[in-house]
Amino acid sequence: MADAAAGAMYASYFSYVNPDSTSLSEGILLFSMVLVGGTGNFRGPLVGAGLLIAVPEVLRLLAMPSSIAANVRLLLYGLLLVLFMHFRGRGIAGEYRIE
Repeated sequence: MADAAAGAMYASYFSYVNPDSTSLSEGILLFSMVLVGGTGNFRGPLVGAGLLIAVPEVLRLLAMPSSIAANVRLLLYGLLLVLFMHFRGRGIAGEYRIE
């Protein structure tokens, strides 16, 4: 349902929908935000988006050349995905049951 709302807002903002409007890297970033944040509630993807948007901004403060920072960013995205899938399978803000 959130995908439909995002698509509707995108279409109304640009007044045009085209399959070439987004790239594969943008789709992977959005999917990563949902996975890292967690599914099943509204706050999970928001937390994931905040975390994954903060990573490039933190790298910008470290005064690295842009070619190195881009590779470090991709490495951190991959590392975050692997770590969250291993240790927090439902994401940072996912719903957990205590058993």
